[in-house]
Amino acid sequence: GAIETIFLGYKGDGGDFSLNDLKAHVSEKSELYSQVKSLLEKHSVTNILEDLYRVGVIINTVSGKVRSSFRGDSKVILEGRFFVHRALRARFTV
Repeated sequence: GAIETIFLGYKGDGGDFSLNDLKAHVSEKSELYSQVKSLLEKHSVTNILEDLYRVGVIINTVSGKVRSSFRGDSKVILEGRFFVHRALRARFTV
């Protein structure tokens, strides 16, 4: 699907990324893949990131502190950095 297309092979900056990094990456993917373009017509990159954080796909780091919805950190800090949960990285590796 579109989410897998977005993250397939995406490593960000040394494994982690900012919201702006992800927005630029998703914009490039939307030009290449119609399913990504369709997803963006319905959902913003911010909303997608928040949803992926909520279900544990994305982990948030702020000032060196690792934040996860499963650790009780219900609100994502959008100014922080992000990475794909280590257990799920193999799913998105090219």
